[in-house]
Amino acid sequence: MKLVMILLVRDEADIVSENIRYHLRTGVDFIVAIDNGSVDGTRDILSDFEKAGVLKLIDEPGRNYSQSIWVTHAAQYARDIVGADWIFSNDADEFWSVPSGDLKSNLVDADFDVFTFNRRNMFYPWNVDDNRHWSSKLRFRVNEPEPKPVLQDIYHSSFPSPYLYWTLPPKIMFRKDSFDVVVQGNHAIQSDKPFSKGAADGIIYHYPIRDKEQFLRKMSQGGQAYAKNTKVPKRMGWHWRRWGQLVDNGQWETAIGEAMPCSTQLTEDLQTGRVVEDLEMVECFL
Repeated sequence: MKLVMILLVRDEADIVSENIRYHLRTGVDFIVAIDNGSVDGTRDILSDFEKAGVLKLIDEPGRNYSQSIWVTHAAQYARDIVGADWIFSNDADEFWSVPSGDLKSNLVDADFDVFTFNRRNMFYPWNVDDNRHWSSKLRFRVNEPEPKPVLQDIYHSSFPSPYLYWTLPPKIMFRKDSFDVVVQGNHAIQSDKPFSKGAADGIIYHYPIRDKEQFLRKMSQGGQAYAKNTKVPKRMGWHWRRWGQLVDNGQWETAIGEAMPCSTQLTEDLQTGRVVEDLEMVECFL
């Protein structure tokens, strides 16, 4: 059985090597990586893994974030050229974890064509300087993710709680012959054939904001890229669009304050149990 990971990245030099090494340790056999015009050394890191024979590097330098098209092509390559049996599409800030430590354990004698993995946002207090490694700093998550609130205006309405407290849509791992298209966002596939779906015994640890500079760069780049993609609805990537505009207007504290708790709120939420400290992934990177 061959498990192949698709990895779409842009300027993720601070985390991409650890992501690749982690997933190769936990059951991934090969990686098809898409570099979206990185300028921070990310592509050089991917190239080194390609030279080591564990990765195929594909360049997609377009600035309109045509994720569905790029990832679908990469998944087809994984199936037709690499010989994948199972495929999943990942981001550099996501680490897939199962109790056994082997991602293939869900797939042995699988009854489903598609497995869904829930995600946990990991965060830190945005207003505290902390120079530790991202895995040690981002050790907090909500105990029970909160339903996404209904916002009258997704670009301007106030948030009732930090964005990283909200429920995330799950992501999927799928059989090689179950897909025709990987949908934008990597949360679903489309196929002319029927396929069965079930929940995996596992979780994805998500580290979207690792420091101020990374947040500013990601939101500015992401917001501009979505603005250029006229083929996806304006609600898709709305938080990137919203925060990108704030960052570009110099209101970065407003943006990051909407995403994560400040130190006072974090302390209060830890005391009430709304937020917990989760050290499971910290031990992987000590």
